[in-house]
Amino acid sequence: MTMEPQAPLVYRQKILTNSAVEFIETQPNKHAFKQVSGVEFLPEVGEFVDKGTMFEWDKWYEESIKASESFKKTLKRLVKCLKDRGVAEDLKITIRDPDSKDFNFNYVLELIEKIQTNKSNTTKTKPLKSFVRGCCKKVEDNKPVIQGLLEIIPTDIYGVLISGGFSLILIAVEKNANERDEIQTFLAEIPEKLENIHELSAIYQTSLELHVSASSVMAAMFEVLERIVEKVTGTWKVRLAEKTEKVSRKLRPLKDMGSPFSRTRISVKGSALQELKDTGEEDHERVQLTVRESLANLQTEIDRFQRHVKVCAQKRLGEMEERQIRMEEKLDEYLKQFRIAGKDGSESPEDHRRETSARSFANKLFGLLASTRFFDKKTGGVDEEEVNQGRFEEQEVARRNTQARSSTLVKHWTEGLKSLADPMADATECIQRVELLNPSEKDQSRAILHSEELRKWLRNKKSTILEIKLDTPPDSLDNPLSFTSALIATSISSIRQGPVLAFFASHRNAASRDDELSTPLSLVTSFNAQLLRYLAKHCPKVDLTSIAVEKFYITAKKKLNTALKMFQALLRTLPQGHTTFIVLDGHSKLSGKDADADKIFTKLKGIVDKQDQAVLKILVTDPLVGSVVGEIADQSVWVEDRVAGYGDIDIGESTGEVFQTDRGKAKKIALRHESDEKDDSDMEEAEVSESESEEENSSNSEEEEDSEDQDED
Repeated sequence: MTMEPQAPLVYRQKILTNSAVEFIETQPNKHAFKQVSGVEFLPEVGEFVDKGTMFEWDKWYEESIKASESFKKTLKRLVKCLKDRGVAEDLKITIRDPDSKDFNFNYVLELIEKIQTNKSNTTKTKPLKSFVRGCCKKVEDNKPVIQGLLEIIPTDIYGVLISGGFSLILIAVEKNANERDEIQTFLAEIPEKLENIHELSAIYQTSLELHVSASSVMAAMFEVLERIVEKVTGTWKVRLAEKTEKVSRKLRPLKDMGSPFSRTRISVKGSALQELKDTGEEDHERVQLTVRESLANLQTEIDRFQRHVKVCAQKRLGEMEERQIRMEEKLDEYLKQFRIAGKDGSESPEDHRRETSARSFANKLFGLLASTRFFDKKTGGVDEEEVNQGRFEEQEVARRNTQARSSTLVKHWTEGLKSLADPMADATECIQRVELLNPSEKDQSRAILHSEELRKWLRNKKSTILEIKLDTPPDSLDNPLSFTSALIATSISSIRQGPVLAFFASHRNAASRDDELSTPLSLVTSFNAQLLRYLAKHCPKVDLTSIAVEKFYITAKKKLNTALKMFQALLRTLPQGHTTFIVLDGHSKLSGKDADADKIFTKLKGIVDKQDQAVLKILVTDPLVGSVVGEIADQSVWVEDRVAGYGDIDIGESTGEVFQTDRGKAKKIALRHESDEKDDSDMEEAEVSESESEEENSSNSEEEEDSEDQDED
């Protein structure tokens, strides 16, 4: 039994480090490519091809290969001249033929070390020596342009020829200062021009056009080096011809006189003359460029190559236009292949279609993966910096969108509310009217601020309820309880995190004869509006649109039960760690049914007892006699009509002691909050109005809520 010969293994010229390519070749294979022989990524062209396909080096670098062979011949002539002139002995080096195996990077580095850096040519010699070393060390990190350019080319022969050519030229002019300066000036222009090539590291999709352009750059570079070598050898030939002419002039008189010396054969460096003859014949066969012209041609090719580099650097493989063009270009080729396959029977059209589809699928998938901004084109991996930036941008966009929706919802819900007043404006008015309090009332306020119960209420980390009442209930708008409530509310709002919800019942009664402005429903509606505004401004991550879909959203402005449900739902949306302060001044001044007021505090007490959401601290002043507040309060402050004091109150001192802040800051609390609340009222308005359908839904839901109210009562 004979064994069939195995197909030779084909290895890629470069190690695969592209994560997108690696994913395509390993992960989808089990499903997408299981019915085909396989596709493989070819780094030189930046796309998937049939497995085993190799990059046709000789085809795409034909121009530079011919130029390198021509330069190698010229370099051989230079080597021969160097040997004939005894340069090797003078510099104590070995001159090797460019075709020999020993003509390699190590040999080039040995040559470059023999070149001396004199004071007269330091600025030129050092950069040239560094350039040669760069050609020999192209795999190092932070490689200069020539190394990056050589990295694109899948061979090392160019690096050896370029660096070797530079070294031999520098050696040839080492002993002649005049020639050395001129030739080094020409050589120095090559790396200077190559420095114009940028963004080589950004190329993540090479192309055949890029390889052809790189070949043209190499060919132009060899042309420059060849012209420089010919200029060096040409100078020697001119000198040789001059010496020969001098000898001829001396011998000519002897010849005319019939001297026997006239028949003497004059031999001056016969090998060099033969070389001169050979070189002259070869130069005569082609159009010669000067060194300057060849340098200009190199610049032209570099500019063309740079344009291809920019195209490859900016290319996004997933763009439909590029894919469409490439598919259209290959359509005719595919159709021809189909016809050929169908005729010779080597492969059925169906098999060929599967193979073609596999390649197309792999290339499009690669384009999708590689075109994302999170794909690092330099390393072939994930760009962590772009990923983090993308996450931040997404979060920022989401935050702005959420905040915009929330602001619109707040504007929509608060639109047309008669009972909606600015509680901090009431508080500021109370503080500014402190001088209207008599000395006894100021002493009462000071006693409240310095009470142990208030300190415990402020410092308690859990939900709690505090009631404050006077021996004689206040009967005027300017009273110690309202002043103290205003000072507490503004101070907490300035120095603590979390919403501060305030309601001054006496001020709401005094502002209008309409009792609806100070009812229990108005109280909860005001709390809901304040909490909505706080969430929209200070909690941009909270999406309030979830509140709008609830049944209570429409009727919360009209019914107490649904208003309380909305208030509880808003408390649940507060982020963890937020403490909500509620300051109700003048409980006894609330209009409407006392039972409704008790219902509010019973609901709040239930929230406090659950302790399953944000911490809730409630302060109630002047509670109604016989109300539920006295039963549910955790602490109580009872202030007599006459307390010890000096008949005055220092706002800065008292606030600083109670809230542990400096006096200067405490004195500015009231004025600061006045401006802050103006900023809140200037929130961006959205022209959203309730539709007629919402009104219909409101009436329907009211009937449902009525039945729920009866059940709860």
